[in-house]
Amino acid sequence: MPSEIVVRRVDEANVEDLIHLIGELARFERLPGPDDEAKERLRNDAFSDPPRFNAFVAYIRGVPVAHIIYFFTYSTFLGKPTLFLEDLFVLEGYRGKGCAGNF
Repeated sequence: MPSEIVVRRVDEANVEDLIHLIGELARFERLPGPDDEAKERLRNDAFSDPPRFNAFVAYIRGVPVAHIIYFFTYSTFLGKPTLFLEDLFVLEGYRGKGCAGNF
């Protein structure tokens, strides 16, 4: 199955897949998903200069099944930039199929 997994950086063509998966994560967590204003901020922030976050979507047979969102921050204790992983989410029916290992 790993050969069926395709990971794409989020761009204008697939940002709606990311937003859909964020909604699925919210549903899984039993939280309200992003409203229309938050969705618009996500779209804008993904493509600002510089982007406020980085994101990738994993697809299996063309279906968006997982996403990862991360950004860089600064650790005062380490005295250096660090990576902060905000989300790593795989749709329930696709867990255990190698999606997370492809990010």
